[in-house]
Amino acid sequence: MRKELKYLINQGDLELLYLYLLDNGFDVLYPSRTICSIYYDTESFLLFNYSENGYSRRSKVRIRHYNNEVEEAFLEFKHKHDEAGTKTRHSIFQYDNQLNICSNKFKNFKIPMKINVDLAPTIGVRYFRYYLLSKCGDIRITIDKNLEFGKIIRKRKNFELNFDINCSEQILELKSSLDLNPCYTPLTKIFDYFNLTRSRFSKYCLGVKLLY
Repeated sequence: MRKELKYLINQGDLELLYLYLLDNGFDVLYPSRTICSIYYDTESFLLFNYSENGYSRRSKVRIRHYNNEVEEAFLEFKHKHDEAGTKTRHSIFQYDNQLNICSNKFKNFKIPMKINVDLAPTIGVRYFRYYLLSKCGDIRITIDKNLEFGKIIRKRKNFELNFDINCSEQILELKSSLDLNPCYTPLTKIFDYFNLTRSRFSKYCLGVKLLY
């Protein structure tokens, strides 16, 4: 498991913050890219409610692909306990009950109609991400911008997902080992300088509130 902390970036500060991090102990981990996630939940939005109500133990289930390369899509289970998180990946081909999903942002491909009996696709989230790693290798930072959301609609022969809602939020996420204290790193100065606000921000929860 690893520690995961999120911060909201003030409008207009993202590019300067990114350059500042590069000048103060961080390197590009690998090229930035577009991420698309298709989230699953129960009919009563049980996973959404666990997260929204601040349960210490909560989970997300999603299919994810990068840069619209749908042939590389995978199923991911993300589990969190307070600030600690872990993720596991699985093949989507282990599920027989698959249906095409059509979108205005990526090529059609097949996704499971159900996962673990009661989880069905609910929304899609799409955004652009930067990746940074501290020179010591102990801290990873991701920065997300250009958030787009779309409701998944079940048709008779396929799912439809059109990303028609945009969001101006920009998020920095810090990922480190559980025993690392950010107060003892150069991050304190950087975060104070840019007045970053600590947040429990969840793209999935925001998307559900915007779309339902």
